[in-house]
Amino acid sequence: MFYFTLKNDQKINILSIGSQADFLSKIYTENEFNLTQSIVQNTNYNSILKQQLIILNEVENISEILSKKIIEFSKNGGSLVIIPHKNLNINSYNSLFKNLSLGKIQPKKTDSLKITNINYKHPLFQNVFSKKVTNFQYPIVQHYYPFSSNNKSTIVAFENGSSFISQIKNGENNTFWISSSLDVKNSNFINSPLIVPVFYNFGKMSFKHPKLFYRIASENTIDIETNIEKDKVLKIANHENSFIPLQQKSQNKVSITTKEQPLKSGPYSILKNTDTIQQIAYNYAKEESLLNFLDLNELKKTNQNITVSNSVADVFKKINKKNEVHWLWKWFLSLAIVSLLLEILILKFYKP
Repeated sequence: MFYFTLKNDQKINILSIGSQADFLSKIYTENEFNLTQSIVQNTNYNSILKQQLIILNEVENISEILSKKIIEFSKNGGSLVIIPHKNLNINSYNSLFKNLSLGKIQPKKTDSLKITNINYKHPLFQNVFSKKVTNFQYPIVQHYYPFSSNNKSTIVAFENGSSFISQIKNGENNTFWISSSLDVKNSNFINSPLIVPVFYNFGKMSFKHPKLFYRIASENTIDIETNIEKDKVLKIANHENSFIPLQQKSQNKVSITTKEQPLKSGPYSILKNTDTIQQIAYNYAKEESLLNFLDLNELKKTNQNITVSNSVADVFKKINKKNEVHWLWKWFLSLAIVSLLLEILILKFYKP
């Protein structure tokens, strides 16, 4: 039996702070995301902790109050995308980066560079490309801010090898750094085909909604939008058993990871105390059998009585001949038994 649960209509909350960007509203559509765009002066700081993803979109100067809210948001598991202003206040940015232990931004470099290298193995591009792109029309930037960090992984790079888009992970922090302003006067990246999968997956990676089903004995991560007390945990249960999965608490979500359990397929409930807050389903792996054939030469060495044939028809002919021999042997045995009985009768009743 195959089990699954229907997806809910839960959306990912995204707040863009800074410059208004039309491309964001085209990517973060209403059926999947709750996108709010706000200039710095009009930002509702109380709403920051309710988001799953925050985009600092070309903010020239990161104020102290904004920095504190971003630090709290990030340290509580929120995802952050930072797009620098073309004339940013580098000290305010580095102050934020220092508090988040992300690294350091270097002074601006003015150099026309092509964006040529894509890290196809990065999770951001999972299932995006069927093969490596060779006829890609490379976007260009006019200036950028180099970035140094011990925890960064390059997602997209310039032709000189330096990072254009990086991911920095440090503990709870999950931050993406774009080293250049995306203003059309500086770069044509927003007209590139890459813009959609990059920003769409920024959003999708910020909150892992429950899937239709999960595989048993595989590592699965599920984000549950809920708040629980420090001494409380979520449980996964069905009518037969229950267990407490590995879980990580954030400001407005709990990330659950399962691998060793459950042991049986079926529908399960995620419980907060005794209340069901989410339904999930597990199934056994449905991988095809791996056919491993024995080497005939090796098989012959282990057993000398093995006969190998390349024709199915020949095999059946040989079998039929053997069956004919068996059939004749049975008739001869029957005749011998009848002859023996006749001889006994003759000896008993015939008296010369």
